[in-house]
Amino acid sequence: MSSDLFAPLPEPTADPFGTAPSSRTLGLVALIVAAVVVLAASIGVAIAGYPLGEAAGHAFASTPVGQSVDPAWMSDLQGWVAVLEVAFWLGTLGGMWALIQGLIAVATNRGRAFGIAASVVAVAGPVVFTAAGTMTMLAGYATAAAMPVG
Repeated sequence: MSSDLFAPLPEPTADPFGTAPSSRTLGLVALIVAAVVVLAASIGVAIAGYPLGEAAGHAFASTPVGQSVDPAWMSDLQGWVAVLEVAFWLGTLGGMWALIQGLIAVATNRGRAFGIAASVVAVAGPVVFTAAGTMTMLAGYATAAAMPVG
């Protein structure tokens, strides 16, 4: 038997996997991305929501009770629907990226506080997005409902 079989084990290190040095940059970038994505997606849906709600209000108000609404009312709104779609996918993909990067920052202690904040912002993003879109669509719908049909 060799004598180094019973040699003492090396001391454990603070970084057993040899990851990158502890820098706060990863968490900070995740927080910035999360904030920008949530803000941009919410502004996009808020801007597109009003004309869509207003057009829907006019379509529903001008349709007699018991008849179905003609889907042609959406044809003039393709640009606003595209804005809404881009805002949705920007928020979804960017928010997922920020959430994952924030969780990695927390797990690897590379900007843990920023990573936690990024994760919270990214998880709250869908709520903010939905609230912004709902409020502006309802405002447009209410504006159209208050106008006389004709």
